[in-house]
Amino acid sequence: MLIEKILPNKNLVGLYQLSGKPINKFSLLNLIADAYHKKIEIIQSTDLQIDRSLNSELLSKTLNLEIPSWKALILEMHDDYKNRYEEYRCKN
Repeated sequence: MLIEKILPNKNLVGLYQLSGKPINKFSLLNLIADAYHKKIEIIQSTDLQIDRSLNSELLSKTLNLEIPSWKALILEMHDDYKNRYEEYRCKN
């Protein structure tokens, strides 16, 4: 996305936000744990709630972007990890 649509676009100037759909930290951490096959318990807390969502509507409309789902993004991140860094991972 960055290489294909954003960097080559010389008419794109200013500050744009790039984001996926809003997701809470608990759901995001569970998706990551699943993708990395981690058998951990993540405890949800609702004590403090802060909305730090970004809004990428302007960029999406300007470049006709379709932002992948969080699951797809995390699986792509995991594939990249396996291809680049798996050999350096501590095996303990």
